[in-house]
Amino acid sequence: MKILSVISFFFLSINLFCQGDLYSKGVIIDSIWLDKKLEESFAFYAPESYEASRPSPVIFIFDPMARGKTGIEPFILTAETYGYVLICSNNSKNGPYDRNYAIATRLFNKITSDLNINPKLFYTAGFSGGGRFASALAANSDQIQGVVSCGAAYNMDSGNLPGTQMFSFATIMGDEDMNYYELAFTDKYLDKISLSHEIFTFEINHRWPDDEHILMAFDWMQLEAYKKLLLPLDTSVVDRIYKKFYHQAKLKEERNDLLGSVAEYRRILNGFNRYYQLDSIREKVDRISQSKNYGSQKKMNDSFLETEKNLTYDYLNRFGSDLEKKSYNPGWWNNRIEKLKKKQESKSKMEQKMYKRLLYRLYAHAIETVNYTDQIKTLEQRMFCYDLCIFIYPGNPVPYLRQIGIAMALDKSDLALDYLEKLLDSGYENRDYIMDNLPLQALRNNERFEKLMRQN
Repeated sequence: MKILSVISFFFLSINLFCQGDLYSKGVIIDSIWLDKKLEESFAFYAPESYEASRPSPVIFIFDPMARGKTGIEPFILTAETYGYVLICSNNSKNGPYDRNYAIATRLFNKITSDLNINPKLFYTAGFSGGGRFASALAANSDQIQGVVSCGAAYNMDSGNLPGTQMFSFATIMGDEDMNYYELAFTDKYLDKISLSHEIFTFEINHRWPDDEHILMAFDWMQLEAYKKLLLPLDTSVVDRIYKKFYHQAKLKEERNDLLGSVAEYRRILNGFNRYYQLDSIREKVDRISQSKNYGSQKKMNDSFLETEKNLTYDYLNRFGSDLEKKSYNPGWWNNRIEKLKKKQESKSKMEQKMYKRLLYRLYAHAIETVNYTDQIKTLEQRMFCYDLCIFIYPGNPVPYLRQIGIAMALDKSDLALDYLEKLLDSGYENRDYIMDNLPLQALRNNERFEKLMRQN
């Protein structure tokens, strides 16, 4: 479905002053009805500078779990800096794109008819699956000027590749994020099709970035808007962004992150060459990139990325194979996962981060398989997925609780109590929640259950 065959007429319906006073400024409104019959709503934020009489830029945000307020919070600094109106659906989430396209279409229609939105400054953003969806929207539109995808690189599905669209694309990725290895493919592909893009990496894992990280991506989007003549040039803004980007590059250089510093200096060369004389920056890039230390770091990074790619392929293949078996070997998985955890103790920071990414990818793959795919046909398959989650992150109580419910559904009370014991051994202390847990109601008079609940 090409969503923005619909969007082509969105901006024709703009009412310059319609309902502009219904939305409060400077505060997140958690839930505004989009369609009561469909039970669809969205979270909203208008910056303090918002005026109904003046066209505003807008960012439509997509959270993978449809948490509107959660999606808006890291964008507030950006909204206040550049005047963006923020919208985040409480319904669009990881899942079938057709459903999400329909929700997004209704949401775009609502906002562009209620508010005075600048059609030249229409952006989408999202985290993880929400980031992929944000890029898919832009690939099916001629109206979206930019996409900021957090924790996910560009959506490379064949149906979501851009054609004539020339939006700007920014990725914000943590160097401990499970999707980090995707960056190299994204960079090469977007270079090949000449789509303007930037990659921002920070020392975070797979989560929504901090507000300062989001702002840096939209600083770059501001430069893109100047370049495309979508906004009148403000040299004071250009100067502020330059100083920020230069500080970031210098900081990475001082920390001996030579790969990161060269990436930052090249961002400066690409973004500011129309404004400043940058010979000293070019010389710095040449000097660092030709140094022996840079060469060593690059070789090591490339080697770890190749290892990560191969290990990911091997483990996901084994996962798929075991998922189809009537029974699997939990000891094999537990042993392998423990070995991967020990690898995180490496003296090499790059290697530590690589194994953290790999473990999180296995965890996420198990969760996504059990929640978002049609691969799960039996309760035993669900147990397999949750066992992997427990092996990887034994401090997380949710997989134990899921296993207890599954074991009781299989009429295996001893197995349910085994998982309950493991849950308590992991440090879980909310015994009131356990007592109220519906699957365990049948075990309240069980001697072993009572003993476990009495233990400190």
